[in-house]
Amino acid sequence: MEAQATATFDFLEALEDNGNELPAELIKEFTDFKADYDEHNGLLPSGTVPDLLNVSRQRWDQLRKKYEFWNKTYFDKTWYSRQEIEDFYKVERSTGRPSHDVAKVLKSILPALKEGE
Repeated sequence: MEAQATATFDFLEALEDNGNELPAELIKEFTDFKADYDEHNGLLPSGTVPDLLNVSRQRWDQLRKKYEFWNKTYFDKTWYSRQEIEDFYKVERSTGRPSHDVAKVLKSILPALKEGE
């Protein structure tokens, strides 16, 4: 019995005949992402930062504008330097260091968890 091949993903049709070629712009974006990831000891998606710092989204918006944290857009998402956010988190403040809720962080990056609430 021979299986009949069907195209299930449109983007696969755009790949080269050998099936191993990715578009050059995607490869460049991934290469740039990897270089920044290595340089900053990791990158954090913007949606996770308020929960990591245990601040509201409004407060995060104020902080990011005030401190002008390094950020870059890759794959249509804004990413922040893990090292820079971690250093900011470690700063001792008169009210103490903030804590974070792991469940909130996970929910901010995993949409499937939000649906099951």
